Amino acid sequence: MHRVIVLILGLVLCMVPRIGFAQDAAQGILKVTSSVEGAVIHVDHELIGDAPQTRYLSPGKHTVRVSADGFDPFVRRVTVEPDHTTGIHADLKPGGGTVEIFFKPMGAKVEISGQEVGPSPIRLDTVQPGEHSWRVSAPKHLAAEGTFSFVEGGNVWVAGQLESSVGVVWVDSDPAGARVRIDDEDRGVTPLQLTGIAPGPHAMSIEAEGAAVAIRSFDNSDGELVEMDVRLGDTGANVTVQSSSAAAVVQVDGQTLGTGKKVKVFLERGRYVLRVDAPGLQSLVEAVDVPPMGAVVYKADLAEEGAQEPSTLVIARPLMARWTTWAIAGGAAAGAGAVAGVVAVAMAPEPDPNGDVVVPLP
Repeated sequence: MHRVIVLILGLVLCMVPRIGFAQDAAQGILKVTSSVEGAVIHVDHELIGDAPQTRYLSPGKHTVRVSADGFDPFVRRVTVEPDHTTGIHADLKPGGGTVEIFFKPMGAKVEISGQEVGPSPIRLDTVQPGEHSWRVSAPKHLAAEGTFSFVEGGNVWVAGQLESSVGVVWVDSDPAGARVRIDDEDRGVTPLQLTGIAPGPHAMSIEAEGAAVAIRSFDNSDGELVEMDVRLGDTGANVTVQSSSAAAVVQVDGQTLGTGKKVKVFLERGRYVLRVDAPGLQSLVEAVDVPPMGAVVYKADLAEEGAQEPSTLVIARPLMARWTTWAIAGGAAAGAGAVAGVVAVAMAPEPDPNGDVVVPLP
């Protein structure tokens, strides 16, 4: 038994130096010195500290940048070999007064204090002392921005890589905290940043308690960032869509509002494409106008599949459309231009009633 334990321990001890050697062999050593003590060192655009510095690096080519106020930056490409020390000495020359912007992808547009100065990478020696803003942008990428302070004889270095904007959607709303659905899928609440949205056309709804549901659409096929900033309010109408099928699916501009014989929603004013589908029945697709206030009822008369007569849409008179309500809601809506015609059809007055009548206001 003891012999077995000793044998195993011996094998483990034999393996340890081999593992350590393999790890060391996979790296090399870079030693950076400078003629100016305390000069700032960047390796592959990342700050590693003040000179002198010694670092383990992966084998291959690396970019070394050494800078100090009052001197021109020193930039070199070095090759680090495995299990070897590579030394580089930065002999800085008097000068300075530069701003360098290095962002990938190469050729990205660089702006300083709102003015385009050229493509990345770029080195500028004409920037005036003071506080400045910078912005870097490129097609199909998210822009990056920030600020820097520049002093006479100083050297400013800004580097990074722009993130891809493909499939990225930003949604914000007033008020915040609104529920966002894209293509009938719940995505969260505003403010919201989404990634991985497949390229193509999409339908979106933004819903907040007490506010009219906002329907939006977007197409991100070009890979650019999609930004939605929606102000939610109470300008809209209570919309009811009725049909004879309990399995009817009601959509507005491609976004599902609900299913069943009666679907109700408080919808933002505007023009929409209403679609009603039900098994065994012809689909109904019709452009409709939602008024800025009140209520409207759409009755979808869905024809059987194969029937000669197509499905039709009827704008019905809401229960609230009594003569006194018409005087209030209809009269107010008359100033809404093109929408007023639809309101008039939906809320045409009935003959004067006999006796008292209870009228719910919109």
